[in-house]
Amino acid sequence: MVDGHDEVTSPGGDLRITTRPLGVAGTRLMLTGRVDAVTATTLRECVASLELESAARLRIDLRQVDFLDSAGLAALVQAHRRCGATGTPIDFVAPRGSAPWRVFDLTRFDEIFDFVTEDEADR
Repeated sequence: MVDGHDEVTSPGGDLRITTRPLGVAGTRLMLTGRVDAVTATTLRECVASLELESAARLRIDLRQVDFLDSAGLAALVQAHRRCGATGTPIDFVAPRGSAPWRVFDLTRFDEIFDFVTEDEADR
């Protein structure tokens, strides 16, 4: 626990995931660092450990992600699919122009995923 929140770091320390409450029953995953072939497993395991059936929402905050590759994108797609299967709403925070946003724009996932603005992200 870090400041009352769960924190997981990938082997090698390239990705840190902090889990925080979101509203009454939601969960926010705050990612910091690289989401790539080396760290995607950590993200997948973190999402798999969540009890999404009872969550009101999952928000994945990518504001502090400085690199996202296809393996990282696949891990986010898997999270999106898992939420769809459990009926849990999911959204993402990725400011336009950021490394994650450029990947979403290039792959057209910006048209599939739901995004919230930075102002909405902390509500």
